[in-house]
Amino acid sequence: MIKNTCRIAKGRLPVLVCISDTSIVESVNLACLAADHGADAVVSAPPYYFATGQPELIEFYEHLLPQLPLPLFLYNMPTHTKVNFAPATIQRIAENPGVIGFKDSSANTVYFQSVMYAMKDNPDFSMLVGPEEIMAESVLLGAHGGVNGGANMFPELYVSIQRCEECRYGRSETFAGKSNANQCYDIYGRATWVQLPERSEMCSQSTRNMQRLCGCAFP
Repeated sequence: MIKNTCRIAKGRLPVLVCISDTSIVESVNLACLAADHGADAVVSAPPYYFATGQPELIEFYEHLLPQLPLPLFLYNMPTHTKVNFAPATIQRIAENPGVIGFKDSSANTVYFQSVMYAMKDNPDFSMLVGPEEIMAESVLLGAHGGVNGGANMFPELYVSIQRCEECRYGRSETFAGKSNANQCYDIYGRATWVQLPERSEMCSQSTRNMQRLCGCAFP
């Protein structure tokens, strides 16, 4: 998958490879494979199974980072790893220049804002969210974008929504995100999600908040 993804992307888009593992050796091996095939960076969640404390997390990455051939994004996925990166821990690990960003899939906007505040003095540090239902608000509050599942189906829509950040510097009558925000409402607000109906409502609320902040028309 790594080889084929890098071959298809051909440098047009950055390729980030997940190297999450309980073994530093396995993570490094995967990172080296990613580098050999032309990936741009790697992504690492905390080691799972054993719930580590924050000092152990710092120690884990202090051992991992010197062995990586590519820049690293920290990945917060507490529902699966049972561990949350504390904002102070991210700040400490990011003292290493090889750590260039953070992706949060906790769906906790208060937590994400606390991380953005902790990293406010590092403007080059990328802040990304995973859940698409909070992507719009997160971008408007200062995030750089998202790594969203829905973007695989509607890439142009998600690019336009991400650009809604421009509205923070003044409303534009020609802003394309107005119509695309309505498309997002059509997709998430009117779709029937049988297994997770509450997710549909969260996505709808996200779009409504974005439209309100951007001055977008709401159907």
